[in-house]
Amino acid sequence: MFLGGGGAKRVVCSGCGGQVQGGMEYVTLRDGAVCFHPQCFRCALCHGVIPANTAFTTDPQESTTSGRYYHTSCFHQIHSPECCVCHEKMLPNASGVIEYAVTPFWNQKFCRSHQRDGTRKCFACNRLESRAEPHVVLAESSSPGARAQPRGFTASSSALCLNCAESVVLTAEDVSHLYREMREFFVKLGVSLPLDLPVHLVDPGALNERRQRCDTPDDDNGYHGAPHIHCMGLTLSEERTTVVRRAGGLGFG
Repeated sequence: MFLGGGGAKRVVCSGCGGQVQGGMEYVTLRDGAVCFHPQCFRCALCHGVIPANTAFTTDPQESTTSGRYYHTSCFHQIHSPECCVCHEKMLPNASGVIEYAVTPFWNQKFCRSHQRDGTRKCFACNRLESRAEPHVVLAESSSPGARAQPRGFTASSSALCLNCAESVVLTAEDVSHLYREMREFFVKLGVSLPLDLPVHLVDPGALNERRQRCDTPDDDNGYHGAPHIHCMGLTLSEERTTVVRRAGGLGFG
């Protein structure tokens, strides 16, 4: 963008549609294809004048002749990613780079400062707590009829996001109810399942103990520095050996 002196050539302002009279200053863009009165060259967001010889930008997804121009700061207010925690725009730093962190699987984008400011995570799915939608905190009950909580269940680790709070399972009794519904569904499909299954409820930390194994080099299987995992559940199998006593010796079945 530059300012030049007007001449006898007829020039029409792309802002107001009026003619730029000879001898007037005007702003010209794209080799003179677009011209403005200096006071008509404005930001499409804040509508403030874009001064001469200052940086501005256009939306690369819009037509070059759409006439939508922005202050650089205004453009970032529209198109920069929004933090999922504080909902502020994450703007470029002094080097022009936008820095942010991302949660595994859920791809939540958030300011790096929230990694250190005590922002809570859902203890079930690990999603970060949004200030617009606070997590639900499950209070422990000390009443005589209260059901036992899973191992490791504490007040500091009982924050649940709203999605997980709708289907939270805290006791083996809750799981048994769900299993019965699941079994009825499979029976209708002709699949037979056991009447009951042993269920053990543990905290996420117990499931994630496998992380330590992933980070330890193992020369036997060749895995080195395997990625971190967030284990959501674990199914255990059981193998039994039956010894049958027979006359004249032992037999194994």
